[in-house]
Amino acid sequence: MHLIHYNSLYDSIETAQCRSDGLAIIAVLFCASLEDNVYFNPIISALENEYIYGSFGNMSTVPGPIDLLQLLPYESQRFFRYHGSLTTPPCSEIVTWTVMEHVSYISKNQLQRFCKVRTKTGGKTNFRWPKPLNNRKVYLLTGGQTQKSGNVAVIVYLSMLTMLFDCQLL
Repeated sequence: MHLIHYNSLYDSIETAQCRSDGLAIIAVLFCASLEDNVYFNPIISALENEYIYGSFGNMSTVPGPIDLLQLLPYESQRFFRYHGSLTTPPCSEIVTWTVMEHVSYISKNQLQRFCKVRTKTGGKTNFRWPKPLNNRKVYLLTGGQTQKSGNVAVIVYLSMLTMLFDCQLL
């Protein structure tokens, strides 16, 4: 899952994605479990009534509040950070990536629902294979405190290439 944040210096994500300091993305990886992750229920509900064709910029409305901290791994004080690109075209090198070291969980049933997210052309997968580092420096950051902020502009994209699931393995 990618939690996409845009710099509040810019009035929209469209403007921010044209700037080198425009986007910061938190990437969370998931393990399949037998139990549902109840904090995903509002997102799953938004997926129930439609077949989403995902790509950067296509959004679906998720009803009700979501506690994003509950979607993060229990151990969230260790993460990797690097400067990289968008995972979807135009793949601009404008993202500060934060990749959580530990995984969160989602049930196999919930995972199957996310596996229905497809490209507009109906591709068979909704992920992108890892790409070369291209001499990027990747930093492991540890410690610190997790803080809640009242006014954070967050867009949760449930779209192609952002779920990081290999749905063909199911």
